[in-house]
Amino acid sequence: MLILLLLPTAAQASAYTTASIIENMNKAMRQPVVMQYKQEAYARGLLGFYRWTSTITQNGSDIQVDSQNAPSFVSADMMKDISDFRKAMERFNWEYTGITRRSGKEYLTLKGVRKPHLSSGATEADVLIDPATYLIIRIEARYSWGKMSLDQSYIYNDGVAYLEKQEGSLSPWMMKITVTYSDYKY
Repeated sequence: MLILLLLPTAAQASAYTTASIIENMNKAMRQPVVMQYKQEAYARGLLGFYRWTSTITQNGSDIQVDSQNAPSFVSADMMKDISDFRKAMERFNWEYTGITRRSGKEYLTLKGVRKPHLSSGATEADVLIDPATYLIIRIEARYSWGKMSLDQSYIYNDGVAYLEKQEGSLSPWMMKITVTYSDYKY
């Protein structure tokens, strides 16, 4: 009897593949080819308090970042990557590693290792994906300097999901970071 109760779970888990998860995620997170939006970031921790803004302009795969008052440890590439981690995922080899339970919910988990021919950016990353929406709800990226973890929430406009807010941490600096998104133009 116990085996019969486990069969649907085992069958459901085997239905997920790395390729199918990424394909569904790309469909769910599709956005206009040309758009612009604002990031407002606030970080606090051992290094102090920081507040800065960035304007992100996307035209296809060309993404421009114009940051004002960003601290020296925050690069334009980092702000670009967190604003659409789905695009940053192209720099990794991904593997579906199973279901992760977090706050009473289950998420699909992909683990990525930076492609060998690349020498900058995150070396490894884990993403948690909501199996109902296929949106990335958590990013954990490891860099040579430490780790960044971000939880993400979204707003919907005309059936398209846009980032609304990210909250997380930067270690080893014990910094908390909040990034809000606004002024979407497309």
